[in-house]
Amino acid sequence: MKFLQNILKLLLMLLLVGYLGYAFVSVGQQGGGEVCTGVRVAIADSLHAGFITAANVEDKLLRSGLHPKGQLMDSINSMTIEEKLLKDAFIREVECYKTPGGLVHIIVTQRIPVLRVMADNGQNYYLDEKGYKMLTQGYEADLVVVTGAVDDKYAQKYLVPLGLLIRHDDFWDDQIEQINVLPNKKIQIFTRVGDHIIDAGAPVNMERKLRNLHTFYSKVLSEVGWNRYKEISIAYDNQVVCKK
Repeated sequence: MKFLQNILKLLLMLLLVGYLGYAFVSVGQQGGGEVCTGVRVAIADSLHAGFITAANVEDKLLRSGLHPKGQLMDSINSMTIEEKLLKDAFIREVECYKTPGGLVHIIVTQRIPVLRVMADNGQNYYLDEKGYKMLTQGYEADLVVVTGAVDDKYAQKYLVPLGLLIRHDDFWDDQIEQINVLPNKKIQIFTRVGDHIIDAGAPVNMERKLRNLHTFYSKVLSEVGWNRYKEISIAYDNQVVCKK
């Protein structure tokens, strides 16, 4: 009886090994002939910036001959696709991978611009939240524009933190339209509401300066009118000085 049980176990094991071998070969043969039936593109942070869209990504792949649809899955090189897309200055990260069913997934993380610089020296570019420079390349965005005597070192040290401060504050994001850098490296701020120039002095302690200005807006300008003054200075700590 025990001998028969051992024989049955051996036969079952052989059948299982045979089935697994058949399944492995079958799946391998199917994968080798599987064709890409579709591409799924996801754009991270699409609510914050609209420079890169799923259509842009697919168009770039089509123009470079790398669009995977219709290609054999085994012939699609995910790394090549990633490297191609990363050449776009507005793309920070790319992840490309394949899944069963003939699908190729591409996840794109954009660079989020916080300012547009249009300097006196002729440079015209966007700055992202990490201080990375991106040439405009025909893209347009409703961002604070920086003009005047801007150089790369100044932009990295002062403009990027100021741009982030503005972007993360709904009031100032709506209100501030332009920052002008004077030859002495002090800044002026131009707003969408109010016929006045804001003298912000050196671009330091800007969170405190803008907080003081916001208080002045809510307590004074809301009473006397937004066009009462031609210049408002927040250049000095805890002071708001106005000129008519």
